[in-house]
Amino acid sequence: MVETENPKKRLLLVDDHALMRDLLARELAEGAGIEVAGQAGSAEDALELIGPLDPDFLLVDVAMSGMDGIAFVERLRASGDMRPVLMLTMHRDRHIAHRALEAGATGIALKQDTLESLVFAVRQTAVGERYISAALLEDGLLSDKGGVASLTARERDVLALIAQGQSTQAVSGTLGLSPRTVDAHRRNIIAKTGARNAAHMTRLAISLGLADA
Repeated sequence: MVETENPKKRLLLVDDHALMRDLLARELAEGAGIEVAGQAGSAEDALELIGPLDPDFLLVDVAMSGMDGIAFVERLRASGDMRPVLMLTMHRDRHIAHRALEAGATGIALKQDTLESLVFAVRQTAVGERYISAALLEDGLLSDKGGVASLTARERDVLALIAQGQSTQAVSGTLGLSPRTVDAHRRNIIAKTGARNAAHMTRLAISLGLADA
């Protein structure tokens, strides 16, 4: 029996700025290894496209003319559609962030985030993992109530290896990840737990049973 590669996750990109859509589509297709199934210039257009395109997940701008991104997610959830949605905003605003998550967004990223961070956010969302921009967490504008409990399985793998004293390069080789991805996981661990150095991460790993005392 011939094994086939896992198909790429298919993304519907929703933003009312055509230039932003085109830039994101190009960068994410190359950097995140996903397929951009389609683009929509408004929430209303996106609602029409979801059925025919059947994307695996969505990237949605918060601020759009007409129906905004938060209202769009509320409409989506009310219809019973629970596919992952990553929301994108340019505002470091507590109210907007909370509204987006309460509406049912899987995660929220900032347009000011680095491309590497956005790629990581998209990868997380594609598999249904929660993502909150590290800037929102570190600035105290939003708290991740999950904390340690919200660490993903892969983040725990990375944490365990860091606790063993492995470098980024070594963790990369052990888990078959790129060094950039390992660094992104490390930043996410820091953002979620407040661990600021290797010693703190080691204590955290021990407390979680991921490393021996």
